[in-house]
Amino acid sequence: MLKILSVVGARPQFVKASGLSKTLRKSFREVLVHTGQHYDYEMSQVFFDGLKIPKPDYNLDVGSSSQTEQTAKIMIGLESIIIKEKPDAILVYGDTNSTLAGAIVSSKMQIPLIHVEAGLRSFDRSMPEEINRIVTDHIADVNFCPNSTSAQNLVREGIGDGNIVRERNRSRTRGGNSSRITSNSKIHVVGNLMQEVLMMHREDAKHLQLSLFAKYGIKRGEYIFTTVHRQSNTDDKKILSNIVASLSSINTKVVWPLHPRTKKMLEKFGLLKKDKLLTSDRWQVAGGPQIVITEPVNYLESIALQEGARLVVTDSGGVQGEAYWLGVPCITLRTTTEWPETVSAGANTLIDPSRKDIVDIIKKVKLPKKRRISVPRTAERITETLKSYLITYKL
Repeated sequence: MLKILSVVGARPQFVKASGLSKTLRKSFREVLVHTGQHYDYEMSQVFFDGLKIPKPDYNLDVGSSSQTEQTAKIMIGLESIIIKEKPDAILVYGDTNSTLAGAIVSSKMQIPLIHVEAGLRSFDRSMPEEINRIVTDHIADVNFCPNSTSAQNLVREGIGDGNIVRERNRSRTRGGNSSRITSNSKIHVVGNLMQEVLMMHREDAKHLQLSLFAKYGIKRGEYIFTTVHRQSNTDDKKILSNIVASLSSINTKVVWPLHPRTKKMLEKFGLLKKDKLLTSDRWQVAGGPQIVITEPVNYLESIALQEGARLVVTDSGGVQGEAYWLGVPCITLRTTTEWPETVSAGANTLIDPSRKDIVDIIKKVKLPKKRRISVPRTAERITETLKSYLITYKL
């Protein structure tokens, strides 16, 4: 049986792996490597437990460090594993340091690289994730794109022979899979794996809502769900203070699960203090008692809280997509996005986080138009295409 070495290390990758690993293992021997890029229980193990992701075969435990050091540690760890396991291909997800490390090592060791969620572009090279995406896409032998926009980005950058293969499932296509693998078949549109996972777990998440509403003292449609974690927002005192001030000025309850980096910087800037009147898992932001700060929530809790919110405020790429599929309006605290279709659909508004009129913009946000969201069957498409590719490659 052909062997695929899958590399994960951060929350979004755990979610994607939960959607692909089970299907992938029907046709391949998968070796799962957890780099340890996200290592807190709330940011890592809770996702493996809640989403029933297979236990990793290896954990590199790289922990927190500078981007360069973290990437280097992952590369060193992956090299020794690859020498031992001798995989037929390496599979990476998204745009993290784990993604970049897996891509570079695969190139150096001349092993085929598979990139899931390829072609996304914010066109902002000040974002580390943008560099990770570009490098990985250009190294990859097969790029699995979530939509036509991401595929066209790769064509414009000269990846492959300019042809885009739009995959269909074997069960729905007469005569089998629609694609014919050639040496230049590098771009495949397969749908969005995050969307597939969300639709699979949406009903499970809804069952958690009543208990979450009671826990945080909120009601459906009467609160804002927010996440902030990007370095450009958290490490700039003026910007982070402006975000806090804006959320504090809204006459609506805000539920804010804190990323470890955000918590650290809020404390450093004197914007967060432990309040003895609150329970151990509640925090109070200076100037904003209506903001309910929590520890990081697991995937199902995040989906449940988003689905019940009046509005989502975030700087996360993944949360933008989740809000879009859930039909909840989103404000993104960035000037660029890798999901432009959410903006063109009127479901997502980009805001410079340094602006002083964030509250005014929030008040004007309207509900997006109702849209029908189906399960894209992305995991099946990826697996079937990989079978065709690796058989051809090995021949």
